[in-house]
Amino acid sequence: MTTNFNDRKGVVYFSQFKPTAPYVLTDDIVIVPSGGLMLPMHNGASIWMSRSYFVAPADWADNVVSERFRDWLVFDCFTMMNNHGTAHYDDNRHVVEIIPNSNDGSDQRNALDYGDVIGFLVGEPFAKPKDLPVMSYADLYCAFLMLPPEIRSAIEWFVSQPPSPRRFDPFFGSYWGLLHMTILIENLIGLPPTCERPFAECEVCKAPSRPHYKVSRKRWLRQELAYRMGGTQLAEDYASVIEKAKSVRDNMSHRPHFDRSTIPFINVGQTASYGVDRAINEYKFDSNALLALLISLRGIAHALLVDQAFGIKHFTPLPELKVTTIGSIRSK
Repeated sequence: MTTNFNDRKGVVYFSQFKPTAPYVLTDDIVIVPSGGLMLPMHNGASIWMSRSYFVAPADWADNVVSERFRDWLVFDCFTMMNNHGTAHYDDNRHVVEIIPNSNDGSDQRNALDYGDVIGFLVGEPFAKPKDLPVMSYADLYCAFLMLPPEIRSAIEWFVSQPPSPRRFDPFFGSYWGLLHMTILIENLIGLPPTCERPFAECEVCKAPSRPHYKVSRKRWLRQELAYRMGGTQLAEDYASVIEKAKSVRDNMSHRPHFDRSTIPFINVGQTASYGVDRAINEYKFDSNALLALLISLRGIAHALLVDQAFGIKHFTPLPELKVTTIGSIRSK
C-alpha cells in the first residue's frame, strides 16, 4: 500500500475521532486523517468533526469500494462510539474525492492512537478498565470481518437505530428507539426452550395446540442475564429496563401508541437526576425519564453485543441522566 496519498482518491468520512497518522486497516485499505471542519446539525447548531478518508487500491471498482466502505462504517460507528457516522451516510457525505492534504500534523484535534481501542468499544474511552485486553483498531476489524452474518447484522441494526441523533421529530422519537433496541435484545437473548409435552388438538376446530415454553419469558430473561453477567444484582436492573421497554414495544405492535411525554420545568441552576427507577416509573409523562430509559436500553444492547461478538464481558451499572437548566436553555 502506498504511503503517499497526495492526489489519491478516497471516500471522505466524518467522525468524532481519527488516527494520528495514516493507519493501515488491512493489506488493501488505509484510513487517512485529513483535518476537520464544523458541520451543521439539523437543529441549526454546528459541531466540529474530524475528517478522514477510506482509501482503497486504485484498481478497485467503485461498487467494491462502496460496499467495503459501508461495512467498515458499521464497524467504526459501533467500535468508536460514533453516533454521527450513519447520519452522515444518510446525508450522502460519504463521497469519493481527492485527498486535499494527507499530512494531518497541523491539526491533531481528536486524533487518537489506534493501537488500543478497547476502552472505546466498552464505552470507557479515557479510563480503560485494567482487566481488559489490549486490542488495536485493525485487530478488532479483522475479528469483525470473521463474525457470523447474524452477529454482523445485529451490529448494523444497533448503529442504525432511529431516529438519527441529528434529527428531532416528536412523532418518531424515543418510542421508536425503544422498539428498535428491544427487538435487538430479544434476538440476542433468544427464546426459552419449547415444551415437548404433547397436547390434544381442539375438539371444535381441530387446530393443533399452540407451542409453549418450558419456562416463562420473564424467567428466561433473568436466567440468561444472570448467566452472562455472573448472577449479580445488575442483571435485575437490566431485566427491569428490558421489560419496561418491551411493554412499550407490545403496545406499539397492537394499537396506535405514541409518546405523550413533555419536558418538565426545572428552575434555573437546579439539576434533576434520572436513575433506573425514576426512568421506569416516569417515562410516560417525563421526556427526560424516557430519554434515560432509552439510554439505559442502548447500553444494555451494546454490552450484550460486545460480549457476543468479541467475547468481552464488561457489564456496568446503568447510567444516571442528569438534566440542568442554564438560563432559558436546558442542557443534558
